[in-house]
Amino acid sequence: MRTYFIAGLAAAIGWLMLPEELAAQGVYQAQTLGGDVPGNSTTNAIGWSFVPAANIAVTAISSSATQVSFWSSTSQTIATYDFTGPYGDATGPASAFQSIAPLYLLAGQTYYVSTENSDLSPFLDYTYGPPSGVPNGPVSFSTSAYLSQYDSYIIDSSGQWAPSTTPPDNADYLLLGPNFEFQLTPEPTTFELLALGLVVGYWGVRRGRFFPPKEQGIGGRSGS
Repeated sequence: MRTYFIAGLAAAIGWLMLPEELAAQGVYQAQTLGGDVPGNSTTNAIGWSFVPAANIAVTAISSSATQVSFWSSTSQTIATYDFTGPYGDATGPASAFQSIAPLYLLAGQTYYVSTENSDLSPFLDYTYGPPSGVPNGPVSFSTSAYLSQYDSYIIDSSGQWAPSTTPPDNADYLLLGPNFEFQLTPEPTTFELLALGLVVGYWGVRRGRFFPPKEQGIGGRSGS
């Protein structure tokens, strides 16, 4: 009974500590834009690709339309969220981020994020770039150091993704659409690993996997 209690207590404390560790991490913004609002055009959906340099948890979103989607490929969505505004428009990016339940993304994997209206109706998008800036030209933008391999895309009404301009130049332009805030996912602490070990050990003992029962001889005696 005592062993069961210690294992259960350790596991409970370990799991309770995970949200606190995540909350203690810094919050990063995927895209940062600045300067005057550039020109615009009409589109059905826009998006961009990225590769996290570390495991991350997406915790908030912003958008220039009513919906934000995350994708593991251009044909497979991971999650879709309704965004209630305010929306990014001719005055600039959305002025606030909307919190979501953490969405965990793995380091080294390519992901996509898109903005679209829930009914796929067209909306105005605004073009930022190139990052270095040009006189009287589009404003600059920057991508978080924790996100690499950025490329921008336009998505047509049939759901087909196409580079916003001829590659590799589509890495130098940002169409105002989806943005998100994220935190780095903490590595498990020694205590949490110990708690996990206790739980695994407990279930192993319960199921006889680590200490199988001795074979019984005739009359119920243990075999020699």
